[in-house]
Amino acid sequence: MIWRVAGWCAVIAMTVAVSWLWPRIDKQPTDFDIAMRYMNDGEPRLALLFLEDKTWRGVAAYRAGRYAQATREFTAEDEADQTIANTYNLGNSHAVMGKFREAMAAYNRVLRFNPEHADAIHNLEVVKKAARPPNENIGLDMESAPETQTKEGEELEEIAPQLSLIHI
Repeated sequence: MIWRVAGWCAVIAMTVAVSWLWPRIDKQPTDFDIAMRYMNDGEPRLALLFLEDKTWRGVAAYRAGRYAQATREFTAEDEADQTIANTYNLGNSHAVMGKFREAMAAYNRVLRFNPEHADAIHNLEVVKKAARPPNENIGLDMESAPETQTKEGEELEEIAPQLSLIHI
């Protein structure tokens, strides 16, 4: 008799456990869900392993500091497929790498399609200011001008905080 009661208690405990667990194991997370979890946890390099969409791969690469990879991801193979958001993000990637001409061209393309794009306007001004040669600093001679020019392709981490955030 005691074994019968213990058996029924075990069955009831198992039923309660399964009913509690079932909603949590009902749906397998997708690769995108896993990637977003990594992005939210501040691990964009790990998110890159699970992302397939070029836009999201570009965002993850940008957040991971892989600006050259982000540039490749944001560039569409066919120019007709290039979105405004990807063009804007492409400008951000170029700006952080010190490729100011390319960044300005990307922001100008965005403004051609949406002249009131506030972030593109802001970033274009930031890039124009960063692209000025040191001898244009008013009141400074060449010897006392700060070193602001960089080699093309050199990453400029100090410009990144001034840029409006990347669009998704």
